[in-house]
Amino acid sequence: MTAARLAIGAFGLALLGYAAVLGLTTVAPAQYPAVMWWVFTAIVVHDGLIAPVVVAFGVIGRGTARRIGPVAAAVARATLVAAACCSLVLIPGLVVRAVGARNPTIHVVDYPLVLAGLWIAAVVVAGAAVLIGSRRGTVAVTK
Repeated sequence: MTAARLAIGAFGLALLGYAAVLGLTTVAPAQYPAVMWWVFTAIVVHDGLIAPVVVAFGVIGRGTARRIGPVAAAVARATLVAAACCSLVLIPGLVVRAVGARNPTIHVVDYPLVLAGLWIAAVVVAGAAVLIGSRRGTVAVTK
């Protein structure tokens, strides 16, 4: 386990170094403040908003996970995490639609409708997993 963690950490550091070199060689120096602002904002949003919400939902969902079983809990978690990741991709599209795109042929998708449909589908699938798991009556401790 320790060797795997070290390998993953080394790979992550190598990717970070590659990204730094790529950023320094391809981004114009005039764009550095904008890039730094984007990185700072991403860190603040992740550490200040997204991570605490995910931890809170994980703590709240532990009791439910024990009642519905590990498979149903995994399906519900995976569905909600996938929807959250897709939402992060859709948020810039929402902002561009609100501000107005520079090129009218870009961002022609109805992002609010797509986001609403995504979350409706995710909640339905997660809810179905919880209902099916609770009807089976399996009691298992999940980690």
